[in-house]
Amino acid sequence: MRRHILALSLTGLLASTSWLSVFADELNPVPEQEFSIKAAITDQPRQVVKNGKYFAILSETGALPPSSPYGNGLYKDDTRYLSCWDISLNGQDTVLLLGDCQKGYAGTFNYANKPFEQDGQTVPEQSVLLKREIVITDAHREKFTLTNYHRTPLKIELSIKFDADYADMFEVRGQKRIKRGKRMATKLSKDRDYVILSYKGLDDKLMSTKIGMRSFSAKANELGAKEGKFTFELAPHQTAWVQTTVEAIFDNEEPIRTFESGFATEQDKADQAYKNWLSSVACIKTNDADTNKIIDRSYRDLYMLRLPTSHGMAVAAGIPWYAVPFGRDQIITAWKMLALMPDMARDVVSLLAYHMGTTTDTSREEEPGRIMHELRAGEMARLKEIPFVPYFGTVDATPLFLILLTDYCKQTNDLNFAKEHWDKVKRALAYLDAESDYGKKYLVYGKVANQALSNQGWKDSGDSITNKDGSLGRPPIAVCEVQGYLYKAWLNVADLAEALQEKEEAARYRKQAALLKERFNKDFWDNDLKMPAIALNGDGSRCSVVSSNAGHLLFTGILSPERSKIVSARLQEPDMFSGFGIRTLAVTAKAYNPMSYHNGTVWPHDNCMIARGLIKTSEKTDVLNALLAAANTQDQGRLPELYCGFSREDAKIPLRYPVSCAPQAWAAATIPNLIFENLGLNYIASRNEMHVNKPHLPQNVDWLEIENLQAGDKKLALRFAKEAGKIKVLNLNPNIDLKIFQN
Repeated sequence: MRRHILALSLTGLLASTSWLSVFADELNPVPEQEFSIKAAITDQPRQVVKNGKYFAILSETGALPPSSPYGNGLYKDDTRYLSCWDISLNGQDTVLLLGDCQKGYAGTFNYANKPFEQDGQTVPEQSVLLKREIVITDAHREKFTLTNYHRTPLKIELSIKFDADYADMFEVRGQKRIKRGKRMATKLSKDRDYVILSYKGLDDKLMSTKIGMRSFSAKANELGAKEGKFTFELAPHQTAWVQTTVEAIFDNEEPIRTFESGFATEQDKADQAYKNWLSSVACIKTNDADTNKIIDRSYRDLYMLRLPTSHGMAVAAGIPWYAVPFGRDQIITAWKMLALMPDMARDVVSLLAYHMGTTTDTSREEEPGRIMHELRAGEMARLKEIPFVPYFGTVDATPLFLILLTDYCKQTNDLNFAKEHWDKVKRALAYLDAESDYGKKYLVYGKVANQALSNQGWKDSGDSITNKDGSLGRPPIAVCEVQGYLYKAWLNVADLAEALQEKEEAARYRKQAALLKERFNKDFWDNDLKMPAIALNGDGSRCSVVSSNAGHLLFTGILSPERSKIVSARLQEPDMFSGFGIRTLAVTAKAYNPMSYHNGTVWPHDNCMIARGLIKTSEKTDVLNALLAAANTQDQGRLPELYCGFSREDAKIPLRYPVSCAPQAWAAATIPNLIFENLGLNYIASRNEMHVNKPHLPQNVDWLEIENLQAGDKKLALRFAKEAGKIKVLNLNPNIDLKIFQN
């Protein structure tokens, strides 16, 4: 999705804060040679727990082993506040029995002991059960419950080793820094029930990890600078417990009271928060257990990826590498979920409007009216060692922003929101007008050499735009789908302008859209390909390859109906359709590689954007069923960011792309969106009518119910059921008078 090659810069050193003064003991600072960053961008099966700003990347067994090269850790604001959390029983590693993090914000792991010697006897394996529960609320909390299932009393020592390296996410991903901040002395509380590790960055900001450990059932406990130990003497079938809390504290943030509430209270709080959120959105359920599992996973992932910021709720792009606000990713995710979760769109529009470009800054590619690409919060961003503060190098986020804002206003009829943001709409339009010369030119990128991202469409790896002979596209590059986004954005704005009585603006943007459509169909359409080229080179020549990019044009309306049908058919031919989805590049292309990031893999979000158009232009499409089949092969039914593009005939399950993000926002939004789009719903508020056009259900689904669906000022509940070869639609809420017209 995003590959950064950036220069490093340096700034100076640091100070302290006041709240550490309550400690009795001060331990020696960690030697610099023990504070190296060893993590690299490699892939390993993992478990993920996230809520709010916190997320934990655990190994498959739930561990944070010391010196792991796989990015394991507890993170907040792009910083790793816990790099080691190593659990042992009687000095030995545990044996995983079961690990379950399906809730998303919580998880449970069950472990057994390995054999150990005690009183001259060997205690066999699986004599002690260690149940480890995790929940994230305002901190990362765990509860360890030990039970002795041996026939005789046992002395059991639970040890938890810990450490924090305060690595910036870019360091974790492999970027080297010439200089780092200073590890501070470790502090122990007077009661020795919590310890604080700290690091002072080069920007003089203090980052601290407050680790609390407590047990009332331990015979002895010891908390030190890097390890907590609890010794229990347990009779047969006796149980004991330990509770821990890990809190990431930035600079002058107030720490929580570590044990003010118990683990069960926090777990109930997290469960209730999810239930409250779920009751505020439209939910889908079916008769098919597998489909329900995939939908549930999608909703939980979207909840997990919500990210509170100082300027409202964001949606993080993906875990682990992109747990920050992005422009394009948030917009597409919110646009997909608009009918089911309209508040998400409202939040995303408001956040991106706040961060809209205000000045010209070539180092960050900022321009007045431009929508950001990526916003980071770690030490390297604060020091501007990386340009993501925010960085604006994206060619498509600004027209997509206008599409989301206008579609939200149309969906909700919230004209007050439109008026509130109309000034930002005009600024975005002014930027696009200048970039496109009022529709006489295309939106391009690459006008300046050595930008942070060489390609700035959604396919932003360096080799994603190629010519027929396999050579790279030559900048400045105009990718095809962005022109479609611009066309739809202008038409949408024209509709909204009319609703706001801005009739001159409406006429102007309809005229610009018509001019763009005429030029686009002349310059991009390739008769040999029977579809638009993926892009135009800087000299105006076509990058003549068959790609998924052209599929995005189908929902924009920039193609004629005849050409839309041609493109729809071409995308579903075997060299593009793998059986698990539409590939990013045709098998026949010179640059095709089914294991390449953008040149032959399958991206669920890409398929969703295409299928939105296919539903309207094609008599039949198997994209939804293909993606459901792929999701059913994945852990927890979770669609990853992408997977390899091998044919389903050759690979019975999708081959994993090694460093794919999971969960990932626009992948999580894909299945719910396509299920909804296939229902063919169109609510006309002025007449209180629901029009249902050629509804389709997934192949394994006989009935589907959707509840809490916002339609104007109403909340609808509808049922779709297959009957005698047709799909019948029913209003499940008799208290709401609703006229249903079905085609």
